[in-house]
Amino acid sequence: MGVRLEWRRQGIIRRMLEACLSLARSAAIEKVELEVFADNVAAVRLYESLGFGEERLKVRGRKLEGRYQDVKLMALWL
Repeated sequence: MGVRLEWRRQGIIRRMLEACLSLARSAAIEKVELEVFADNVAAVRLYESLGFGEERLKVRGRKLEGRYQDVKLMALWL
């Protein structure tokens, strides 16, 4: 999930996630999982503020533009 640069920092992703989590609860989904680049501090903080916790770290989990990045696996039990 992402938002174009000019629309960032306006709460759009938070509202999208809250809507998705509400639908997940309505559907009796028990657990929501996601992956996020470990160095994406803003995204990690957002997910943590919604109750997500880190379950695992994939060291050098992705290679983007010639650079390896760690990937955090996060989850929220509903």
